[in-house]
Amino acid sequence: MRHVAQLVLATLVVSACATSAVATPAGNTASPVPSASVTPLPASPSASPASSASKSLCEDTQTQGSGNRSIGTLSGSIRSGRILIGIEAAAGPSGTFAIAYIDSSGLHEIPSIADWTTAHPTWETQNTIVFDSERAGDRNLFRADISDSSVTQITSTFRVGEEKAAVLGDGRLVHDEYSCAEMSDFGLHITSADGSSDMQLTPTQAVGNPAFDTSPAVSPDGHTIVFVRNVDDNVGALFTIDAAGGDVVRLTPDSRGVEYPRWSPDGNTILFDQTPSGGSSDVWTVPAAGGDAKQVTHSAGGALRWEADWSPDGTQIVLKYYEPGWRYNALHIADADGSNETVLWTGDYSTAETPHWDP
Repeated sequence: MRHVAQLVLATLVVSACATSAVATPAGNTASPVPSASVTPLPASPSASPASSASKSLCEDTQTQGSGNRSIGTLSGSIRSGRILIGIEAAAGPSGTFAIAYIDSSGLHEIPSIADWTTAHPTWETQNTIVFDSERAGDRNLFRADISDSSVTQITSTFRVGEEKAAVLGDGRLVHDEYSCAEMSDFGLHITSADGSSDMQLTPTQAVGNPAFDTSPAVSPDGHTIVFVRNVDDNVGALFTIDAAGGDVVRLTPDSRGVEYPRWSPDGNTILFDQTPSGGSSDVWTVPAAGGDAKQVTHSAGGALRWEADWSPDGTQIVLKYYEPGWRYNALHIADADGSNETVLWTGDYSTAETPHWDP
């Protein structure tokens, strides 16, 4: 797995700006460097919050162990919807040991789904989630029913990694696809809900090209996909493409640390994160139709605010928060403009990853 939407403080330095939408040919950049499938926060208080380790094959080398597996402490509440999270160990053996969701009644662990290689859980329906995992060999897509914790494998590729799925309006899945045997990106693909058919959406990159397309998110009307087109493992930009294919439209210039685009419920604005030159990560927005980006959060001193998502009514956001020296991430909630930020969840030698807020 290439990324878990985490940041390397030593390398991610971002110029925070955006341009008006400009049509760009679809065959621009894209290519992954498959990395360790789960990257937790380090145990050392002085270490940076996360790192991305490249590897040549899809299989995860990390194994389950006896490390701390606390699912953390819920400190606040939400008004509506459910926030889905993967919970990773930040000390001892690394990996996702729990999938849970937060709603107005509290924190609920979904039993027997996480397998330590599980990543990127996302709501598919009210009762099912989609995630990627290496439990069956190479990284593939899986579906879980939260009512009975049953898991069904969706894709079964060989020496091909598939991850970071998002759900289209017709139930199909758009996701990253890349080679597990060599540095080569296969672009974004759209797979039927049962995995029986596949359509390539963005181009394959030449072997050795460090560029790649990643992190697709689907507009509320189900017709448009925003994604990150990376020049290499550090520098990228936001683009959109019609779910039926065609030319891509650039939303932001190439800059460092661009990740985790998410549509507002009304489809007019896209939330994302990037890392300015001071080393602190922040959440930004950009109009879906193109225009200037606007900074939402304002971190300092190496603090990180990233992986944000909207509440169902668009009035709030949930985001990950980290300060240098911590051995965990926290989840914060704030008003959509970044004000009134409060703690929602705090890890205990653990970290909540890729929050996804559904209705």
